[in-house]
Amino acid sequence: MIPAVVVIAGSLGVLGITSPVNASATTATSTQQSAARTPSECDNYSWDVFGRVGWGVSFSAYGRDVELRNGRAFNHSFAAITAATYKTGDQVWADRSLQAMPSSVPTHFYDDNIVRNNGGWKQCGPFTRATSEQVMNWNTDTQHHFAVRACMRPNDGRPSVCGEWYVDRS
Repeated sequence: MIPAVVVIAGSLGVLGITSPVNASATTATSTQQSAARTPSECDNYSWDVFGRVGWGVSFSAYGRDVELRNGRAFNHSFAAITAATYKTGDQVWADRSLQAMPSSVPTHFYDDNIVRNNGGWKQCGPFTRATSEQVMNWNTDTQHHFAVRACMRPNDGRPSVCGEWYVDRS
């Protein structure tokens, strides 16, 4: 099932009010650090105004366009394989740092060691569908900014791929 979208023009390009579809996670293995495989490793579910994050955070791999969609109002993010490139059986998930990222950490980066050295990460998924559940990218109560990224595994067994980590400081 594809999420509903209401399109709004925004400074990051096209934004949409969306929410990923709820579903059970699969039990496939992952090359990622976290052993989390269930929606319980995801954060609270919310509607938001989501925009695609660029700069290598969203990416193309194996003929799929994978996006990290970042919420502007309620500070959640989720991973999505675009409807035009999703193939049945593909898996998608979002990773989120367990600890807040220091202000010295850049807004986007590839180095897993930065997150690993700041407490590691949890994995929200994988989900065998086009969208993951949501993870919190910024805790407004504690003013903590978390690193998040989108990941996918194609349906043909090729290796998993993740985009850059992203810290939303806007």
